[in-house]
This record gives sequence, structure tokens and C-alpha cells, in this order.
Amino acid sequence: MTILCVGKFRRAAPPWRRLCRSSPRCARCACPGRGFIARGDITKFMRTALKALLLLFLLIPIPVLAQTGNTVYVINFPGATVGEMATAAQAACNPSLTCIVVFDPSLANYTQGTLPAPCATCVWEDYRVPGTFSITGNFYVNGVLVSGGGSGGGGGGNNGTLAAPTFSPGAGTYSGTQSVTIGLSPGATGCYTVDGSTPAATTSGTCSQGYTYSSPITVAASETINALATESGWTNSSAVSAAYTINSASGSNYPTYSDNFMRTNGSLGSDWTDPDGAAAGLQIINDLVYAASVPVTHAFEIYTAGTFSNNQWTSFLMESNGNSSSGQGAIVRATTSSSSFYNDGVYVGNEFTYRLGNQAGVDFCAVNLLASYAIGDTHELDVAGSGPVFFWSKHNGTVDATCYDNTYNYTGGTPGLGIAADPNTSPTIADGAWQGGSLPNFSTTPSDNFTRANAGWLGVNWWFIPGNSNNGISSFFILNNNTAALSMPSGTGIAIWTTPFNTNHSSAITIGTLQLSGWVGVVTRLAPGPNGAATFYLALAEDNGTIDLFAFNNGSWQLLSSGSYGNAVNTLELDATGISPVSLVIKVNGTQFNTYSDSTYNFTGTYAGFGIAGTGTSSTVTGWQGSNL
Repeated sequence: MTILCVGKFRRAAPPWRRLCRSSPRCARCACPGRGFIARGDITKFMRTALKALLLLFLLIPIPVLAQTGNTVYVINFPGATVGEMATAAQAACNPSLTCIVVFDPSLANYTQGTLPAPCATCVWEDYRVPGTFSITGNFYVNGVLVSGGGSGGGGGGNNGTLAAPTFSPGAGTYSGTQSVTIGLSPGATGCYTVDGSTPAATTSGTCSQGYTYSSPITVAASETINALATESGWTNSSAVSAAYTINSASGSNYPTYSDNFMRTNGSLGSDWTDPDGAAAGLQIINDLVYAASVPVTHAFEIYTAGTFSNNQWTSFLMESNGNSSSGQGAIVRATTSSSSFYNDGVYVGNEFTYRLGNQAGVDFCAVNLLASYAIGDTHELDVAGSGPVFFWSKHNGTVDATCYDNTYNYTGGTPGLGIAADPNTSPTIADGAWQGGSLPNFSTTPSDNFTRANAGWLGVNWWFIPGNSNNGISSFFILNNNTAALSMPSGTGIAIWTTPFNTNHSSAITIGTLQLSGWVGVVTRLAPGPNGAATFYLALAEDNGTIDLFAFNNGSWQLLSSGSYGNAVNTLELDATGISPVSLVIKVNGTQFNTYSDSTYNFTGTYAGFGIAGTGTSSTVTGWQGSNL
């Protein structure tokens, strides 16, 4: 019989229940001041509460015990702490069993040397360190899915698939240069590309396609970074990408100044002035610019109404015929108080020599032009750097000659234009509409994926060895469909990164196309000289699979070694270390292919880059990276 305790305020209770008040049997239950609970109801309530507690307990993740033979593994859940792992391991403390607590250094509140020992038979094992453990099925270690079955540890078997890399900052549109960090699991190696290709690691832990991540990547122009993670004993992660759009600040920081000279005949106006050292100024006649007085040797004016950086450019239209001693000229880095400036001379007609001087009438550079000018063509002179100073001459927007100065190293000033010489009593040599502006600084990250708008050069970060009568250089480089390509498809060109390296350095390229009878190569230890002179080492891949190593000694090409690769060449790298001898290592697709020890030339140059030669449709390069060794 169930005994009920009836509350004294229970109005509807029958009389026989009210008698319970005086019955001693009511002492067996609690009779509260209000309400009542039957004994059977108490049992039902407790069962319901226990079920709720059990369900709540099951929802809380706990370390998992898995047993294989006489070995028990304590496998943590994502976010487990050292204490939780140790508590779970105590359940496996048995003299007849071996207990292994599987963990990694990302375990919550883990500090080296502070792991407690649950018992004498229980040990902690970092699952990234080579060991032997086998678990059937899949399990998680600190949130990373680890595949069971086979040998464990970082060096043996397959521990599972690595987590994909992360990017910080993430993909998006930015107003300036970004420094992108690739996040990787502890112990993993990152492989990445910036040329649109997919990185690869055919051998776990070693990148076979793309670059090995070692430091943040500077993204100065719009590009996409593709990356994957690899580690010995693990399956490579999936490849992930992050696209960055960089809105150039050139609209505000680098304005373009211009003057079309369409105004009343006479002086150029208050925006223009003579630099110190000019023999005469300029004048406007019928919307064209002539020397202010003739005959004249050098008539120049510079634009003083704008603000220019040390790196600058100037351009104008060629509006008259000239010859080897008279023509139009560009002027850069000039001031009103100094006769130290740079100026060049170009000529309409069949003149194929380009000259650049450090002051009026004094030339220090005489190199080949790739084509002659015609009336109405545009001539532009770009200058960047100091100690050395690099120059690019552009014909209708495409690089047509380059020069190099490590003697005068002029800085500052403003650009302008002029008349190189006009020996006539009535002026005949004329310049047309002018433009000028500033150029960006050199990049601090030695890598380029060439992913930007087509252009007649590669930008200030690249300079090209000019051609002369004996060095075999007959082309420069342009940006064409996100590749570096020859400006003259049947030529040979050598490009160098304008920021030098240490003597020991590496140069690597990703090959886009390799055309019949052509080659692409990597350059190390280049030292530029005057008028196209240079020394460097070049490793090149030919279209037939041949890998050659050359020493270029001021126009003389010397073959050092040659071998056949036999497969498609995707990436090519040349490392140079030491001196007397110089150790040269060629890597193809990330794997060492050949080595050479040079005690004959012992080049010590500090520039690295690449080269291309081709016939018809030229070969292309889609990525380059240099680094100190």
C-alpha cells in the first residue's frame, strides 16, 4: 500500500486521507506544509533526473580509450587539457597493460616537461614524433582527424590528412601592399605558388612544384596565392587559394603631370625652368617645343610645378628628323641649382645607338636600340634606384634600351625634356606633348608572379642587360598575359631583380611555355658593367630536355656542364655558394639534378634573375623567386 502525506491545505482530500495527520505511519514520509508527493512519484522523478544527467554527461566530450592487444591508447577530444587526459589515462593503469597518451604540442595548457605520469605503465607520446601505434578506424587528436591502421608517428606510415593552410590577412581587396602569412599545422611545410599554378609535393615534406614557405609574402600587386601543407608521414592537405586585389595608390601618390604646349608662341611658362648647366632654354612655336636660341648644343627645361620621387619618368613625342649628332632628349633627376643630371638623345631615322649621359655633352652609356624612331613616336626615359642607378628607354611604351650607372649616382630632382643639339640658325629639331611622373620603390620581397596588366616592361623591380656588338643580347622583357615574355620573340634576353642579394643566393623560375628551339634559364651572381658588359652564371632548360650550365663573361658564353632531364621541366633553380671554388647546384622540379664546382671564373656578383631565348613565338616565365643562402 502506498502511503501518502497530504498537505494540510489540500481541500479536496477525502476524510480517510485527512486521518493520516495523526497516524504514526506518516512519519515515514515528509508532509510539507503544501501539496503532496506519492512514493511512486518519487521513483519516477529520480529516474527522469538520472536520464537527464546521463544525457548531459554523454554530450560532454571526454578522452577516448582504445585498446589494441595489450596497449591502451588515450585519445583526446578537440580542446582537451593535460589534466583531462591524465585523468582519463588513470583508468588504464594496469600492470598488464601499456598505456599511451596520444597528444601533440598544441594540447591545451601543455608545457614541455610538465606532463604528469598517471602511472608507471603509462607514457605520453607526441603523435608527430616517430613511434609505433596502430588504431583501427578514425580518431581525432586535438581536432585533427588522424587515420588509424599502420605505423604512427611523424616519420612512419600515414597519420592522416594535414589541415589546409590559412592566410592572414585573408583574401580580399586592399588599398596597399600586404604582408601575407600562411598558417600551417605544427611541423608541416608550406608549398605555395603565385603564378596561378597548383603547388605540389610528390614526396611528403618536400615541395616539388612552387616555393617553400619560409616568411610572410609581400603582395604589392593583385595576385592569387595557392598553397598546400605537406609533412613526412602525412597525406598532403588540399590546395587552397586566396586572391588579393591591390588598388594602386598611384592615382594620389604618383600623379601624372602633362603639357601639350598648345598655347601662344613663346616661353614654356612658369611651370618650366632651365636646369643649371643647360646651354639654353626652350620655346613654343606652333604648339611644338624648340630650342630657345640656335645654333645650340643642349637646350633643356625641367617641370617644376609637380612633386616627384627619386624614381621618375619623362616622355614626349618625337616631332622632327635628326641625326647622330642632333635630336631630341629626355632629362631626369635635374635641379635648378646643379649641372648634375641625366639626359639622353634619340633620333628619328636609322640610328640604332642609344646614348645616355651624366651631364650635357658627356655620355657614359652607348648601347643598341632594337628599332629606329619615326616622327610621331613616343620616347620615354625611366630611372630608379641609387648606387646603382637603373635606366629604361621606352619606344612607344616598350623597353628599347637600358643603361646602368654606378659612378655618378645622382638622386632627386625633376624630369623634363630638351633638344640634344640643333646646329641650324632657324630651329628645326622639335619635341611634342610631354608627360612625367614618379615610379614606385623597389619591392622588398624577391618574388614575382607577373600577374598584372600587360605592359612594355616588367616594372622597376626588373632591369635588363642591354645589347651591344658582342654580347648576343637582342631582346628585353614585357608583361604579356600574366607572363614574362621577350619583347622581340626571336631574341635573347637576360633580366635581373633590381635589389641585390648576398654573394650566396638562389634563383628559381616557374616555366610557362618552352618553345621549339628556345630555352628558359635562371641567373645567379650577375655583376652588371658599362654598355652591356656583365658576368653571371646561367642554368637553362632547352625544349629538348637538355639542362645546361653556362658562365657568361662579358659577351663570351662558356658551357660548364650539360645533361638530359628527360621529363617536362616545370621549375628550374640555380644555387650559388662559396668562392674559389664556386659551388653551383641545379634543381629541376624541386629535386637536385646536377652540381658543378667552378674555380675558373669565380663570379661574385650579387644580382639574380632569369633569361629567355626563342624563335617565333617565344617561351615564357610565370613565376620567379630569389633568396639568400
